[in-house]
Amino acid sequence: MTKHSIKLSSKQRGTVAIFFIAIVSLCSYGGPAAAAGIEPSAVVALANSTRSAFGFLPLRENAQLTKAAEAKAKDMMTQDYFAHVSPTGVEPWYFIKQAGYQYGAAGENLAINYTSAEEQHAAWMGSQTHRANILNMRYEDIGVAVLEGKIRGKEARVTVEFFGAPHSPVVSVMEDATSFVQEGEGGRVLENAGGVPIQTMTPLQWLGGGALILLMSVLLIAPATFFGRAILLLRAEEDRERQAVVFSWKNSWQEGARGGTARGP
Repeated sequence: MTKHSIKLSSKQRGTVAIFFIAIVSLCSYGGPAAAAGIEPSAVVALANSTRSAFGFLPLRENAQLTKAAEAKAKDMMTQDYFAHVSPTGVEPWYFIKQAGYQYGAAGENLAINYTSAEEQHAAWMGSQTHRANILNMRYEDIGVAVLEGKIRGKEARVTVEFFGAPHSPVVSVMEDATSFVQEGEGGRVLENAGGVPIQTMTPLQWLGGGALILLMSVLLIAPATFFGRAILLLRAEEDRERQAVVFSWKNSWQEGARGGTARGP
């Protein structure tokens, strides 16, 4: 058997090596979200699963909110910060407005350096303010972005979760009502911000609140009315007894007067 060997020049070997590296890179690259090990679709699915468990309607994936989340994630990488408000004072609502989403209510959840959507979601649900965003009945839409890069000189994977409710001309908005929370464990940080509408109660909630107020009024007024009537009845009974005593005394006095000493003829 004759053995054949192929000899490559150093230039050819270099070309083959570059080609091999390119093939491996293309096969392993899945974009920022894949690199982070967290898919935006998984983040949305977990939020909706939790909402369904609590009896709330699922959130719709909104392209404008997704665009806003991507812009916010890129801004944090570019400006080297991890917070709701950028070092130059740019707030979350700026990115939502720039994306063209006209909102009546909006909120933001942030997370950094989580390796799975499930772990990240569990951490959000363990925080009162993040949980409030996920379970807010007012929200109807959601947009999520996951991005990998460097923040403060360290490798970072950030998740931006935007919530929103379309603008209604009937509802006034207080977009600057934000709350912040940070939790740290092994370098992982959570932050939350929510824009809260002034009118947050649905008609059903108004009806339930009215019924509760009516029930409380009945519970408070009924005993007062009962005891008031009881007191009036007792007073009336006491008056009748006093009148009876006076009447009896007058009768006794009259009988005594008529029963005086008789005079003889």
